[in-house]
Amino acid sequence: MAFFDPSRPQDFLLISGTKMRTLAKKGVNPPDGFMCPGGWKVLVDYYESLAPSGDGRVPEPVPA
Repeated sequence: MAFFDPSRPQDFLLISGTKMRTLAKKGVNPPDGFMCPGGWKVLVDYYESLAPSGDGRVPEPVPA
């Protein structure tokens, strides 16, 4: 991952928080170098835990 360099914008992919959450909710991997794989797995697992169970109920969040 590198800091954005305005002199070469074609070399960078900007990902908003909304797009990042959408990718995680769908279980789609982000571009290489966007985030460490372990951190991304935590995010994907979190969104999977919010999915309705077989009975249609959404699990209660666990306090941190």
